[in-house]
Amino acid sequence: MFRFHKKILIATIIAFSFVVTVLRYKKSNFAPTFDNGLVSDFSFLFPPSPNSHQPNQAEEIPLHDNGSTPQGTSDLHDAQEDKQQERYLAYLPHSGFHNQRIALENAILLAKYLNRTLLIPPVYLGNAQAWKPFQELYTTLEKRTKPGMVACSKYEKLPVMKWPKQCALYAGWTMLPWSSIYSLNSLQGFIQYAEREDMGLDSLQDYGISLDEDIHFVKDTSLYDYRIFDHFPEGYVVGKYERKMMVTELQAIPHKLIHFGSIFGNLRVTTLMRSNKQLYQTILNNLQFNNPTLMRVSQRIVDQLGGLGGYLGIHLRVGDGGFSNKVEENAKGILQLMTRMLAMSKGVEYNEAIVDEVPIFTRRMSLAECLERDSEVAVSSPIVYLATDARDPRQRPDFSLIFQRFPCTFILSDFLSELTEIQAEKNPWDNTSIGKYLIPMVDAVVAAKGEFYVGTNQSTFSMYVRRMHNQYLGTADPLNLKY
Repeated sequence: MFRFHKKILIATIIAFSFVVTVLRYKKSNFAPTFDNGLVSDFSFLFPPSPNSHQPNQAEEIPLHDNGSTPQGTSDLHDAQEDKQQERYLAYLPHSGFHNQRIALENAILLAKYLNRTLLIPPVYLGNAQAWKPFQELYTTLEKRTKPGMVACSKYEKLPVMKWPKQCALYAGWTMLPWSSIYSLNSLQGFIQYAEREDMGLDSLQDYGISLDEDIHFVKDTSLYDYRIFDHFPEGYVVGKYERKMMVTELQAIPHKLIHFGSIFGNLRVTTLMRSNKQLYQTILNNLQFNNPTLMRVSQRIVDQLGGLGGYLGIHLRVGDGGFSNKVEENAKGILQLMTRMLAMSKGVEYNEAIVDEVPIFTRRMSLAECLERDSEVAVSSPIVYLATDARDPRQRPDFSLIFQRFPCTFILSDFLSELTEIQAEKNPWDNTSIGKYLIPMVDAVVAAKGEFYVGTNQSTFSMYVRRMHNQYLGTADPLNLKY
């Protein structure tokens, strides 16, 4: 009997040893993988974004020195559950580049308010898509997709007349991920985001969003439909907008996705609380051009003009509508403001008669001549960089006052040899040329790096250059302008 019990005891010990050995083997040769593929002490606090890296089966998450799995990666089920609970914010882009930029800035602020992952649409360049009511705009954007671009890109080298009918409009526009222009890394830890490639409703299912149950639509029926407030004091008005929405109302919406139409507009998301104003300013300061080719080309031109703060920057918009009818008036206004800033910087009392008293120059000077001038002459008539959308500003009478007052005024076409690199820039999505869309951004960066800067009143381009200028120089101009 004793021998029988002894045999059972020995068999149990052997079996137990075998199980321990197998478990040790598995532990030493297998590490679980998780959606974010990262090991970070704080990564478990943020659900992985849909565009984050996905480890394949051959990859392993490193173990800590004690052989345990990292903190925050307890099991795959938890990660999937977090993903199911992630909530999103989306909107529809429209109009030109700078209007889309303003919408993106508003969206980032809203995503922060609502603690939702922002689904960032592509930036559309070229022929602008005007605002339309929600359903119409969505239908239009569904047709402007990455798959459609890729299908049409193979015809790029052929004359447009030989393109398939469905690709005829493709030559006039393109779309890019915002991260190819801006560094979105500044958003890390601020909000969660994912960049969309397809604006179709069906693509939202990639984020685990049910089209029937998970979406709360905020549909706009007019360009200035709703205005969003963080606070609404008694007596305050919504201005040109038709209705107000409170952040607290939006925070109470339980759906997985809140989907807006347009959120373009400098006052669309109104920040009246001081802490939120600071938050918004942080967003504005961090969204800066960061395309490597764009910045290299711009800097080469800046260096030739005398370096950061070595010249003056001007932006005169011609455009259409109100701008095209006021070019000469705006040129004179820019000249007065710049002359006033120069006088203030030298401690000279300014009056409007100064503009009429300054010398008029009729001979165009080369950049080399301008750089070699006597310092006293250079101070009275400094080097100026003029950014503009006019085709040939030197031939336009309504620009003549600027060139006469500042004979050392230069424009982008004076630096054509520097643009070769950017003209060869390719779209990462369909490998088509995007240089023509980036060149106006070069104009903006160069103008922004002048010592002082004056733009065109009411121009969103000018206002953005002003913001860049303040960031690049780090000091305020003698006049505190918004453009």
